[in-house]
Amino acid sequence: MSSKFSCSGQTCVCTNRIHVQKEVSEEFDRRLVEQVEKLRCGAGLSEESTQGPSINRAAVQEVEAHIESAISKGARVRTGSTVPAGLDQGFFFQPTVLSGLTTDMAVARDEIFGPLAAIFIFESEDEVVRMANSTELVSRVISIPEISAG
Repeated sequence: MSSKFSCSGQTCVCTNRIHVQKEVSEEFDRRLVEQVEKLRCGAGLSEESTQGPSINRAAVQEVEAHIESAISKGARVRTGSTVPAGLDQGFFFQPTVLSGLTTDMAVARDEIFGPLAAIFIFESEDEVVRMANSTELVSRVISIPEISAG
């Protein structure tokens, strides 16, 4: 959880792709979704908050674009994928879990700078090594014209 959702997924060392062996994938998905649904978006000084805002509107839009693109190619939203109720001011976005992903999707090659966990299923060690090596991870620099007051 911390390797993906620390600072709302906005650190350079946050996990971008989570590879899960098929035999345990349903249980893994269930447990991950259960934990992600416990995360709470809100102001950083609020004791209830575990997830703060994204750095700017462009960051939220990029996460939304990754989700929409993946869905258009067959991915499934397990949880999240929207602005949390009551937090439409600022740059908040629900922690999201996507499954059913393939290496031809943008989430497989782009740095995900936000609260989006991308689950890739594999059956064998050879397959996961091929998946991990099949794409060049693209890192982007997001400008900071707007700072969230969250």
